[in-house]
Amino acid sequence: MASVSDIYRNSRPEEQGRTRPNRVAILHGLKLPGVPGDVHEFLQKLFSPLKINVLSISSLSTDEKRDPAEILQYDVVGLIGAPGEFSFLRSFRSKSDGPVILAFTPKTQFGSAKSYLKISNAVVLCEGPSDQWLLETARVVFSFFESIVIPSLLNIDVADVRNVAKGIGLAFNEADDAPGNIISRLPASCLVARSALLHFSCTDEVKLREIYSISKTIALKQGADLPEEELETNKDAIKLIRRVNVKMGIRIRDGLLPFTWPQLGPQKESSRISMTAILFGI
Repeated sequence: MASVSDIYRNSRPEEQGRTRPNRVAILHGLKLPGVPGDVHEFLQKLFSPLKINVLSISSLSTDEKRDPAEILQYDVVGLIGAPGEFSFLRSFRSKSDGPVILAFTPKTQFGSAKSYLKISNAVVLCEGPSDQWLLETARVVFSFFESIVIPSLLNIDVADVRNVAKGIGLAFNEADDAPGNIISRLPASCLVARSALLHFSCTDEVKLREIYSISKTIALKQGADLPEEELETNKDAIKLIRRVNVKMGIRIRDGLLPFTWPQLGPQKESSRISMTAILFGI
């Protein structure tokens, strides 16, 4: 069976190294503990490989050339910061032609979920050590936006985000050389989630069947392997996942694109397959 890199080379060679036309931005607050130095500079450096805009609420409110309504030009806006800092977004949240607004915060802030939902379409609770909450939150945000802006074998579209990302979501990352090991460590929340956004970052020899064995487990809430004949082509794989409410992106980590993951502390990226999942309706 062909590897993901073989299929990518054959199906979309003209898109290698480009960004997609989706308009996305990260809007951060000022109350971000544990960040040495300038928060804005830190986040700009962290997300520079994705070539997306990083905005500060201070620049939206104090710069004469900017206005809070600037966010209306974007398709998706990710928030990092305390909910009280983004109260001005309440008027934009309900606009049908406005951006999808997603708040990203540590799982420990579950008690603030209702406050986040007043300013966003969904709040994503990120798993991770409490002493590294910004780095772990940023990893989820990076993976999520990577699938939206970088052409790969499969991408998550803005329409997918608008349809799936609602209410409270739970995000986590699992990485391993063997898909079966990832499946064995999936949290119990996968058995009750109604929908999910999955982003896979993999080395170029990974087989499609390996990735889809994980996604099918989450989508159908069972651990059975996929029959080989079901996934002989990328077209077959897409047909399969469209039957369930799981949207996914697959990115080849090495060799084809000039984008790299930021170094966010101890890395799991040495594994063949890394999956960042956001589960909704749990």
